[in-house]
Amino acid sequence: MTGLSCRRGRVGRCRGVSLRLGGGILDLAWGLHRRWRSRVGALLCGAMALLCTSCLFLAPIEEEEAIPDDPPFFDQVTAIRPGLGTVLIDLDDGGIRAFAITQVRDVNLEQRLYWRTVVDYGQFVIATTPAQILPEQRDDNPITFQYSPCTEPHRLWAREGGTYQLYLLLSDAPFLATGEFFRPDQLMLPFDTEAERPVVWVSWLLRLDGSCPMLPFP
Repeated sequence: MTGLSCRRGRVGRCRGVSLRLGGGILDLAWGLHRRWRSRVGALLCGAMALLCTSCLFLAPIEEEEAIPDDPPFFDQVTAIRPGLGTVLIDLDDGGIRAFAITQVRDVNLEQRLYWRTVVDYGQFVIATTPAQILPEQRDDNPITFQYSPCTEPHRLWAREGGTYQLYLLLSDAPFLATGEFFRPDQLMLPFDTEAERPVVWVSWLLRLDGSCPMLPFP
């Protein structure tokens, strides 16, 4: 029950009138007729009733549709180089192999993107320092990473005949742990981001064959 109270004075002001929102016009007219005999008082209270009830009919406020803050994405069939699966790495010629995501998409065009790689060697985890992709560089700047198991810091952990997991991580928020070296029980630390934003990634199974060339003596 919502009401409007008026006080009666010399000019026919109202006193103790309650206007029921949702009540009928006849109820309102009858109540005014009983409480105010003068035409002036009836006219004043009627005008106030119309003014108050008009406040109830507000035009709807149109709100702009919010753009969802979804994580970045890419096509796992056409945008991945090499294709998903096991990748053979020949150590005899240095084992250098390029990995890439050729095209990244994000519905939030103003956001920066962040990426890094993580190689799980079982006994040790090596990650790259996170890198940024500016919004204006997103379409023309594919993510590329060159894996070189015969150079530091990978040479100590890459073994002939070994199989290891390579992850390429992508997010729209900075990574929390920016270091390069992690223990096996810290494998997920390089995945953590600010505000717990989602991380999308692609992974390859690396199979190493042959042996790295001998390092020259100093």
